[in-house]
Amino acid sequence: MCFSFDVLLSGDIMNITKAGAHREGKVLEVKNIFKSFKDKPVLRGVSLEIDRGEVYGLIGKNGAGKTTLMNIISQILSADSGEVWIDGKQILSQNDLSGKLGYILDIPCGFEYLTAYEYLDFLLIPQNLSKEEVERKVDEILNLVNLSDVKNKKIKSFSRGMKQRMGIASGLIFDPEIVILDEPSSALDPEGRFEVLKIIEKLKEQNKVVMLSTHILNDVERVCDKIGIINNGVIAISGKTQDVLEEHTKDAIIIELPKGEQEKLVAGFEGVKEVVSTSKTQLGVRVEFMPGCSSKVMKKALSLSDNISSIQIEKATIEEIFMNLNKGDKRNV
Repeated sequence: MCFSFDVLLSGDIMNITKAGAHREGKVLEVKNIFKSFKDKPVLRGVSLEIDRGEVYGLIGKNGAGKTTLMNIISQILSADSGEVWIDGKQILSQNDLSGKLGYILDIPCGFEYLTAYEYLDFLLIPQNLSKEEVERKVDEILNLVNLSDVKNKKIKSFSRGMKQRMGIASGLIFDPEIVILDEPSSALDPEGRFEVLKIIEKLKEQNKVVMLSTHILNDVERVCDKIGIINNGVIAISGKTQDVLEEHTKDAIIIELPKGEQEKLVAGFEGVKEVVSTSKTQLGVRVEFMPGCSSKVMKKALSLSDNISSIQIEKATIEEIFMNLNKGDKRNV
């Protein structure tokens, strides 16, 4: 069952306070988290920071510790050592998170005998809102997750993607500062994934702090401002997404030209210091080069042949970085 952390996590209904004035700067800080299970280290000194209005992509193989880290941030699990801070205050219990954090799991929403409106209305009972306030709040959230047109339909009739968005709605109903999404687009078709990504982009526009765990690395590149790749219990690669792409990958171009000229082109790139490697492809020749050198490499290619029909830039990807980091490890991603 999906749930809003603020409502169900402590085993009873919490009294949610209204959100206070937002402060500028870092909102979520994770400091040197260690966690082991039966003497098996899972997290070995994980640290990260997320500012307001940022989406942080947490990447790692199955069993890497992503969910463990999110559970520690959400106070479902206790760390062996390390600290979690929100808005400059150390988080020591679930009560410290009241009204601050929405944790949305990769499980379709429960209470399927209720309509979408009835379910969110039920979650708001502890706030003792007026009927008008409930209607406004529920309509606002259902509009955010694009379920307004089915608010009076039972959740059990929803598709997987609609249930996923309903789960997201339950985690957002109390307007938390921090939203943690654990595989929100898993098992969804492209249309369902697109809807979830639109929600994440809207949360960013609302200046929320968003942590996203996903195996769909194209989604990470699309919506995440920062990434952290967990490997062997530590965040092995982290930073702003574009900075990571530039620092850890090499760009490449595909030069399309007749087969008879491919050998000449490959030979012409020998000794060019900016070029990392060359190889033949079905289209022509692939030239891999150091970041920032695309113009120089393309000019060199045009000087080597008058029969080039096209030059296509091959973009570096987060998937390439991830796979290179995990080479030799046979576990599934």
